Amino acid sequence: MAIPFVVLMNNQKITVIVNKNNSDYINWQVELMYDSFLMHHGTDKNFEFMAIVIDDNNPAVCNYPHYICDMQSKAESVQGDHYIIFDRAYSIKNFLETTKGDEDRLFLFVEADFLFARPFPIQAGNVTAQRYWYMDSSNDFCKKCLDYYKKNINPLFVDFDKYYRPIGWPILIREGILNSIVDRWIELNIKFRSENQEFNPLYKNWICDMFGFNIALSEKMIIPDVVEMMNMPPYGHNKNAVFYHYCYDISDPRTGKVLFDKRNYKPWNKIDISENISEESVKFINLINHHISRVH
Repeated sequence: MAIPFVVLMNNQKITVIVNKNNSDYINWQVELMYDSFLMHHGTDKNFEFMAIVIDDNNPAVCNYPHYICDMQSKAESVQGDHYIIFDRAYSIKNFLETTKGDEDRLFLFVEADFLFARPFPIQAGNVTAQRYWYMDSSNDFCKKCLDYYKKNINPLFVDFDKYYRPIGWPILIREGILNSIVDRWIELNIKFRSENQEFNPLYKNWICDMFGFNIALSEKMIIPDVVEMMNMPPYGHNKNAVFYHYCYDISDPRTGKVLFDKRNYKPWNKIDISENISEESVKFINLINHHISRVH
């Protein structure tokens, strides 16, 4: 499905936001993404790039526009288990409070392992997002999240299973909407995290963070426009994609143990994992992995 173009009104700008900590690896990822951003949007005055730096202890050199968050205001109840994705809601709240703009200002949230594959077209509507296809109902924690959503939020929708799927980054969202949900988003993060200590960090942090975001939106009766925005290697190519999501597993940096492998999850509207992985995807992933091995 192609993403329609919409003319920006009243000189609106889109601010591209990516969260990062100070690891050399993530710093390198953001530099790579910023290079691809400049390639496609460097002369477009409607776009600006901003990396939200979550932890400024021994900060890495950032060769791109960045904002250092004040994480001292973070709730004491969740201190001591620092995790970049879980801290995302706190950092965004801090950024919004410090850089107050127009309620119609648009934010495009991305992750450090995204590359711009082509210029980003503007989608109309309050919230536009990619499907969050990592959710697996056979996983105990994901099932718990889905059950919570169906029990508490389903009355807002006619047919949950047909029309609702969790959304994830990239997300295009207006500042006014983000302001209206950020406190509830944080509250739900803490709720899911405190109730699910037995799960590994991936599930009790990253996935509960995205579910908190989904639920906070739904409680405001906001149903996002969902479009396919990304290539998902090593699955093949979506010719309409504006991003290339190149990391296909998440590993514990201390042990090297793979916590999550995207190859075990079939993306929405993509070819089956066993079919025709393109040579271009394989070469690109090998190149990325070569750089990652040098950073680690």
